[in-house]
Amino acid sequence: MKALKYTLFLSIAMIIACTKPPDYSDTPEIGFISFSKSTMIQGSGFEDETTLTISFTDGDGDIGIDDGTPSVYFKDLRDGSEFITFVAPEIPEQGVGNGISGEMYIKVNTTCCIHPDQDDGCNSNFSDYPTDILVYEVYIIDRAGNKSNVIQTAPLSLICEN
Repeated sequence: MKALKYTLFLSIAMIIACTKPPDYSDTPEIGFISFSKSTMIQGSGFEDETTLTISFTDGDGDIGIDDGTPSVYFKDLRDGSEFITFVAPEIPEQGVGNGISGEMYIKVNTTCCIHPDQDDGCNSNFSDYPTDILVYEVYIIDRAGNKSNVIQTAPLSLICEN
């Protein structure tokens, strides 16, 4: 019985030892998963936020920059402005195979509506334009400077009336 336990343990250890690390590219790869909600009120700042969930993989495991440099970038597709950037925490490298995968959860606060005929944004009550649709493009840059693919989020509805 003792020999059987030892053989079983050795077999499991050999299977684990022979498992290859994931074969990810050294260039990060991201994918849109979800927003925690799909509607926000314009201009309410941190009082109204949603959580963006994205998946990521990186073959050399160098996600995040610890000197405060932004590493997650957002572009508002309504006007092309790149106005939201985030600092992803550095993920420490571990072991021989540093390929990593996981999910990022990013809190995104609301922004202003963009009326087709006005520039006032959050300072106006758009009774003729009660909602605006917001879509972001998102990408990340790792410590080696590799830029990931660019993804689009699902649309967020902004309530424009104050």
